[in-house]
Amino acid sequence: MRVFSVLNSVSWFALTGSAGLIAASAAANDLEDCDDLPTNNPFLCATAVEFAAQATFIRNALISQVGSSGLRTRTSQKNADPKQVGAAGLTTRMSQQNVGREWFGLAVAGAQRTSGNFDGEAANLLLGVDTALSNTVSLGALVLVGNASTTPPNGVEIEREEALVGPYFTARLANGDGLTGYLLYGEPDYTISNVDSTGESLIGSLTWSRYIERPGADFAPFVSVSLKREEPNATDRVDATILTFGTSVDGEVVAIDNGFRQFFGQLELDVGEYDDTFGTTIDYTAPRIGGGVRFAFDSGSSLQLLANASAASDETTIVAAQVTYRFEF
Repeated sequence: MRVFSVLNSVSWFALTGSAGLIAASAAANDLEDCDDLPTNNPFLCATAVEFAAQATFIRNALISQVGSSGLRTRTSQKNADPKQVGAAGLTTRMSQQNVGREWFGLAVAGAQRTSGNFDGEAANLLLGVDTALSNTVSLGALVLVGNASTTPPNGVEIEREEALVGPYFTARLANGDGLTGYLLYGEPDYTISNVDSTGESLIGSLTWSRYIERPGADFAPFVSVSLKREEPNATDRVDATILTFGTSVDGEVVAIDNGFRQFFGQLELDVGEYDDTFGTTIDYTAPRIGGGVRFAFDSGSSLQLLANASAASDETTIVAAQVTYRFEF
């Protein structure tokens, strides 16, 4: 009973407390001081900006599969009442007869633009395949391919090209709860001041979410922790931890000619800490707001269009967009 009490408390905090935390985030942000930090590691500040956006990109793609933020593919019953599609809005049907034999594909493309105190851009492509281990748990593999260019306040541009691979899982629990997680590893190529290097990158995340139905709109609060260890070369290392609180607000499920549609909004807050080899630490809070639309098609596929904007610091903003397509085969 105590466990459920804690989950309810966390759910309520993520749903209602984010607004207060976002107001508090107007306080000074260590990212503003990157040009004055006493560090010999040029990757610290660039990683701080890039990883928060990358973690958000992957989380948005995976969390939709457990219903916590809406669209999970509907596969049949074209004329069903939209309200009967599932408690999580638009729901992936994993029938008992096909457990262990259904395969799903995931393709996600995204781009972002960073401007202000930092300047840069990034593009990512995420490909995944998974299968149902039971009627509530799926296990699969992900490949993330991306490139980024970021110029911190010191004016030294850092370029990064990477391909990361690893496992991921999704689980639908009782009471509308969901869990998603992944672990990805790769050896990115870096360029800084025309000097090339090949390093190592390990990233992982675990997200808890809950779907809450309310008259007029449904809510999907979540709490997520994202971790990264990056070693761009033999001497430099960056360790990152981001705790994210957020919720989506999901509108009515509306029937369309070939399926269903649902509009949604998002409100999130990152609380991050980054450490480098030389003992320098960056702490910051960054609010994010977004919105988009989801479609579930009678063919069994689904499509999500999303755009968001984050205040990475008082003088730096990140604007991003992504397209998520999920299908059965």
